[in-house]
Amino acid sequence: MDADYPRKWVNIARRFTLESKNYYYGIKVTPEGEFLAWNGKTYQAIESPIEQNNRHIQVLQMAVADRNLGPRRLGFAIPINYRNIVLLSPTSKIIRPDTAPFDLSAIQKADAFSSFAEKEVDKKTIIEAPKIIGSDTLQEFGERLVWLHKPGAFDYAAKFGIEATAPVQPSPSAAPDLSMAPVSATQSEQPVCRGCKGANVSIQYGKFGYYFRCGDCDVNTPIKISCGKDGHKERIRKDGLKFYRECADCGSSSLYFTNKS
Repeated sequence: MDADYPRKWVNIARRFTLESKNYYYGIKVTPEGEFLAWNGKTYQAIESPIEQNNRHIQVLQMAVADRNLGPRRLGFAIPINYRNIVLLSPTSKIIRPDTAPFDLSAIQKADAFSSFAEKEVDKKTIIEAPKIIGSDTLQEFGERLVWLHKPGAFDYAAKFGIEATAPVQPSPSAAPDLSMAPVSATQSEQPVCRGCKGANVSIQYGKFGYYFRCGDCDVNTPIKISCGKDGHKERIRKDGLKFYRECADCGSSSLYFTNKS
């Protein structure tokens, strides 16, 4: 594997905004930039996936800018470049004109995108070196975007004519064991280990996110935080040895914990 593989793909991930489409027979692009899809008998005009993804990019740009979510270096925001890419199935046929109002390389087959992206990054690695970020920074940026996601609510019971029933309440015997509950910001100002109850803990990052690791008994303790408002989800943001509680819905940020080293 190429020694630069992780660094390249970190750069790739922050350069391209991908829109995936499923056109069974493929598409045709006219010299005027109109998109046509073949339905097995004839071509039909369809909404431009390029313009559709441009709208997605605009929303993403506003969300990142309004909440100051972009990656930073030495306290300064790193400019984010958004490039519009539409991915089609490897089996879809793409008929391109000789010229179009947009960059035709914006339309790619999914199986060819990896090679295309690596070549694009290699061409601009030296020029854009100051903008390259590490995998930890990219992961943190991605987590911030995930926290903005709010699944839509839909009344499926009303749609399908199903009579809603009251949720079953758990019996007293099924009550959770609070002695092994995660550390919560509302339970204690000083986080403690759930194993030995000691305070010699530090925040670490693992497969399922941030957690406390005990320096005495080596037991892991999950972190559970909440701003107290229904529907809001707080998250942990790392800045050096300091960890902050942040709620995107409230726009709040406060120091939660500081690792000793």
